[in-house]
Amino acid sequence: ASTTSIDFVNGGHIGTIPTEFGLLTAVTELNVARNLLSGSIPTEIGCLTGVTSGGDVGSNYHEFMGSNKLTSTIPTELGNLDQMSSTFTLSKNLLSSVIPTELGKLVQMSSSFDLSSNFLSSTIPTQL
Repeated sequence: ASTTSIDFVNGGHIGTIPTEFGLLTAVTELNVARNLLSGSIPTEIGCLTGVTSGGDVGSNYHEFMGSNKLTSTIPTELGNLDQMSSTFTLSKNLLSSVIPTELGKLVQMSSSFDLSSNFLSSTIPTQL
C-alpha cells in the first residue's frame, strides 16, 4: 500500500521537514501546519506532483506548511505542485526573499493561497 496523506498538523513536532517526503510521490495531501518546524522548505517537496490539497479547506486554521518557524526562501520547486487546488498556505513563518514566479504554475488553485505574515521583500509577481 502507498501513503496518500501526510498529516502532522498541530502535533508539536520540532525539527525540519524531512527531505525524504519528496520520495512519497503517491501523496495527494500534505499538511504539516501548526508545529514548531524550522529550517528551510526542502526542494524535494516539489517532487510531490500529485498533491492536490494542503489540508482541510473548511477549517479555520492555517494548513499546508503555515504557522511554523520555517526560514529561508520559498523554493521555486513548489511551482511543480501544479495539481494543487486548495490550501497552499505558507503564512505565519519566517520566510524571506522574493515570491517565486514559478508559483504561477499553480493554475488549479481555487481557494486559500496564503503567504502572509512572513518577511517577503517583493511585489506580487504578475504570474500569480
